[in-house]
Amino acid sequence: MLNSVIQMGRLVKDPDIYSNNKDGQEKTWGRYRLAVERDVKRESGQDCDFFNCIVTGSKAKFAAKYLNKSSKIVVQGRLQSGSYEDSETGKKIPTVEIFVLNQYFADGFKRSTDSENGYDNSIEEKGGNEGYYME
Repeated sequence: MLNSVIQMGRLVKDPDIYSNNKDGQEKTWGRYRLAVERDVKRESGQDCDFFNCIVTGSKAKFAAKYLNKSSKIVVQGRLQSGSYEDSETGKKIPTVEIFVLNQYFADGFKRSTDSENGYDNSIEEKGGNEGYYME
C-alpha cells in the first residue's frame, strides 16, 4: 500500500460515533482526534501534532465501546485529503485526515471498575481478542 500511515497517540476527547439504518442496512461511522507527541518541540512550544481520524463499521463500534478520552492507541490507515467551505469567510479550507484501517491499544485496556492501576491486560476475561485488536 503506497498511501500508508502509522501513528501512536492519545485521544483528545471521547470518540463521536454515528449510526443510521438506511434501506435495512445499519451504517456506523465516527471520528476521533489523536494527539501524537513530537521528538522535538516547535519554537512555539507545541510538542504534539493533532490528527483527525475516521472509523467505519466494526472499527467505529469498537471505538464507541472501548475508547475514551486519553486512551493511548496505535492507528494504521491511509491519509485522505478534502476540503470544506468556511461559513464565515466563504473560503475553502483544506483538510487531511487518517482513514483508520486498524487500531490497537498501546497501553492496556482500561476499565472503569479496575483496581489500583486501572489497567487489565488479560484477554481471556473479555472473550478472545475483542477490544485489543480490530481488523
